[in-house]
Amino acid sequence: MNENAFRAIQLFEPDPNVIYTIEAAERITHVPRRTIAVYCRHGLVSPVGNPNSEGFYFDGDGIRILRRLESMRAVYGKNLADIKMILSLLDKLASKNLAAIKMILALLDEKKSRNLAGDQMILSFLNEVESLRREINSTQSHGNNY
Repeated sequence: MNENAFRAIQLFEPDPNVIYTIEAAERITHVPRRTIAVYCRHGLVSPVGNPNSEGFYFDGDGIRILRRLESMRAVYGKNLADIKMILSLLDKLASKNLAAIKMILALLDEKKSRNLAGDQMILSFLNEVESLRREINSTQSHGNNY
């Protein structure tokens, strides 16, 4: 089995309680140190602490972000502006999903506390979901214009 095939099936979940040096991050993510520094300078990943005085150290979230960035770079090329735009759109979509989940939970709590028959609640819920769907579609169509 060649090394690339081994990397493709190798699974590693970073320990949330461990802080990794830039050298360890490089080995784990297969992202060169120089590229990691570029990602940090562009605000795409944040090291733990101040890199100017303490050096570059990353927690488990930083390792996951580096992997994600490297995957995106492999697919979309080295254009950091495009990667930033994609990450921004993904964050907006995630926040919309979170808002929808919070709305669903609030409606379920309201229904539970009022013990309503349900028909009016279902209609209200569907209207809110449709509104969120339109907002998400609008955000996605604006993202395609870049």
